[in-house]
Amino acid sequence: MADISNIIYSKYIQATRALNKHAIKVSNNLGSGIKSKERMRKFNLMSAWLDLLGTYINRPRHSKGASVPSVFLTDFTFEAYNSLQLACDIEDSIGGHTWIFAQFSEFAPNYNVYQEFYAAVLDQKQNGDWAEGVTVHKNDTLKSVEFRFPKNSNYNGGSFTLYGENNVKISYGNSNNPFEGGQDPVLTTIAYDNISKAQFLEKLDLIAIELGIVYDLSEDLSLTISEIDN
Repeated sequence: MADISNIIYSKYIQATRALNKHAIKVSNNLGSGIKSKERMRKFNLMSAWLDLLGTYINRPRHSKGASVPSVFLTDFTFEAYNSLQLACDIEDSIGGHTWIFAQFSEFAPNYNVYQEFYAAVLDQKQNGDWAEGVTVHKNDTLKSVEFRFPKNSNYNGGSFTLYGENNVKISYGNSNNPFEGGQDPVLTTIAYDNISKAQFLEKLDLIAIELGIVYDLSEDLSLTISEIDN
């Protein structure tokens, strides 16, 4: 379950967005009657409360993490016709291994081995054992295949190894330190005292009732306060 300070922030963002939409509705229905005055009074009260809460409710600091460099495979040529096979081993930070096997049954001067390898990798990704979070992409201009890693530390200290009689080249993006630099996402919470938390939640829940909204607590908590008008 999300930390209570993150829930407070998420509710504040959603309430402010809802009030901005409500303001348009109120302005379009203003008149001189008692009901119009009551609507305006409630709107001004909610607006004042959200302005006040905004001076106390802070945005959780969010780091999206970083991945180890991508692995690029290029120059898909083979030493001999009878060695048209390729095996790869992706190792993660705790020594887990994912093996990829590709075997090619035909060969011609314009045969696109990289495309066949890419298709074999996709098939294994969809139907077999696969390295968690790793995605694969091909570049038809460079005739290359790229393995991208998730933004976490799961592949720090890992490796990517090729086997088979081939001339396939491995490169690691712009990095000289392959399988280093992965960082886990971090969400730093804000410490509020119990009285403040109770008061914030009470006011935000009352505003939600008045606006007729239900808070979605799955909302991205990395949003900034400046995004509430979008």
